[in-house]
Amino acid sequence: RGDVVAAGDVLAELDVEALHRQLAQAELAVETAQTDLESAEAQRAYELARARLSLEMERIALDKLRAYDPDADLAVAEVELEQARIDLQAAQAQYDAVKDVADIAMRPEAQALQNATLAYTRAQVAYDRAVSQAAQHTFDVQTQARRVDLARLDVERLEGGVDPRLHQAVAKAELD
Repeated sequence: RGDVVAAGDVLAELDVEALHRQLAQAELAVETAQTDLESAEAQRAYELARARLSLEMERIALDKLRAYDPDADLAVAEVELEQARIDLQAAQAQYDAVKDVADIAMRPEAQALQNATLAYTRAQVAYDRAVSQAAQHTFDVQTQARRVDLARLDVERLEGGVDPRLHQAVAKAELD
């Protein structure tokens, strides 16, 4: 107070170094928030592409299950079982005709009976499996339909975009 000053004399100096540091920190925060947002958007795009492919694969699997007719396999297995039963009866009749012959186990009729018995057993197992698969088919279709629903939900969730808090973080950092 009371000093004589001339035009251009420095009257006071402000220390702006702290302000420059705060500005640099705020700019870094903006860059970090932008990077986080871009990374999240890239990850979401990748996951969305995978989810869409997964949905398509689940739909194809469902279409395949729906197109499958277990009754056709069951009918084939039933026919094969009946044929094996007829063959077994014929082999048994041939065996019975020579069963009193010595060394019956060495005769071709014994071998034929054994082969027919094995074929009948295989046909019975195949038939039982076909019956089981036919009963399971409806459940398989329902389960696959739920997998399609889950895949569709994943796609819908990812189509909603990234977490909105990431956009808010960028906006806050820009304001700061």
